[in-house]
Amino acid sequence: MISYNYNIKRIVFGIFVFAGFSLLSLWLLIDPERFIHSYILRKKIYIQTLGILGFTGSLIFVLSFILLLLNLKDKAIIISDEFIIDNSKYESIGKIDYKYISDVKRIQNALQIILKVPVINIKKLNILQKILMFMTNWKYKYSIIISCPIIKDCNVNKLQKQIMMRLKKYNNRNT
Repeated sequence: MISYNYNIKRIVFGIFVFAGFSLLSLWLLIDPERFIHSYILRKKIYIQTLGILGFTGSLIFVLSFILLLLNLKDKAIIISDEFIIDNSKYESIGKIDYKYISDVKRIQNALQIILKVPVINIKKLNILQKILMFMTNWKYKYSIIISCPIIKDCNVNKLQKQIMMRLKKYNNRNT
């Protein structure tokens, strides 16, 4: 069994970064006249809409990081011969049996685990988790994103090889 811990410094850093974005977006809402300079943003309503979208999105991410920090599990990721336990983000679904996994792909500094069944069949999610999954993963119904920056000593290639190796072993045993 292989396990990875959380990178608490990165989680706290994420809270501060998204809180900063929230404040900047709030500034767009409060004082839109200050930002009327370009041809595209020449109307007050455009700037305020941008402020509303930015404030809402960044506030959701701040809340996600705070909830993750308050509800830290023992390990961020656990990889065994039968399943993966993903607790790396607030919206993570926890235990994923290999029978539900069809493929594992690398996306920038993260892994995308493609599932055979919809995520909702594996775990029931609350509305905040669904919103966060949609915001970070456009194919959220049939895939899960494991983000490596908030996991301590995580190498995406190494993590992908470990998961693929165990997935192949599992498929060979159960075929």
